[in-house]
Amino acid sequence: MQTSIAPAYLLFLTSLFLVVTLGFGAQAVWPIGGLAFTKILLIFGPAWWFARKTGLPVRNALHWTPVSPRIALLAVAVGATGWGVAVAIHQLLPAGLSLPAGGASAPVSMTVGSMIARLFVGAVLAGICEEVLFRGAIQGVLERRGQVYAVVVTAVRFGVFHLAPTTVIPAIFLGLVFGIIMARTGSSLAAALAHTANNAVAILVGYLLLGRVGGIPATLMLPLALGFVVFVVLFIRSTSGADVSPSPLATLPAPSW
Repeated sequence: MQTSIAPAYLLFLTSLFLVVTLGFGAQAVWPIGGLAFTKILLIFGPAWWFARKTGLPVRNALHWTPVSPRIALLAVAVGATGWGVAVAIHQLLPAGLSLPAGGASAPVSMTVGSMIARLFVGAVLAGICEEVLFRGAIQGVLERRGQVYAVVVTAVRFGVFHLAPTTVIPAIFLGLVFGIIMARTGSSLAAALAHTANNAVAILVGYLLLGRVGGIPATLMLPLALGFVVFVVLFIRSTSGADVSPSPLATLPAPSW
């Protein structure tokens, strides 16, 4: 069995380097198009390439497996309500902003059309591409050191990937949430659903409320946080006893680079 976790480090550093050197420049020139370029080619791309090099079907290597409708809905609910907890964490940090990164706050003056475009790129594409890289590829490789190690270390890398100091801690929290969803379902698709829902809530709240009520009100965050606890309990109960197979990346030899 291959025990080296070097591919996880290489994937992380490769994507981070590409995002910083190419992605930021592309987004400065064309914000939405550059963000789509970043998600698809610079985040999803390295994970897809790595999976291809394993010789496995890409879908299997990245654990892009379907889940039941109930689990899918619970993953969406956990991700959407988890945003409220991430906001609370963010606002408790020194010099915190009103919204955590990843997502994607939206300017109040944004038109409906541009908001829809941002929803697609900042929520759907971000959820799919980032989860394929982090939970599908990186967490899969890190399972060579155990499930808990894989979830925690991947979450920390996910937080660091967001770069801004005030967003690292909330992003680590969300990374833990997405990682646990992946671990209990064996599906990076389920994690992508949660991630997409989280970012979609951030964008919609930013579009509808930011700047009109003096930031994000506690009356919104508290129900979300309470809902998060309820949905997490339901999710854990629904996935208890599930037969989750380990990631193929945890046992395969490292690919030939």
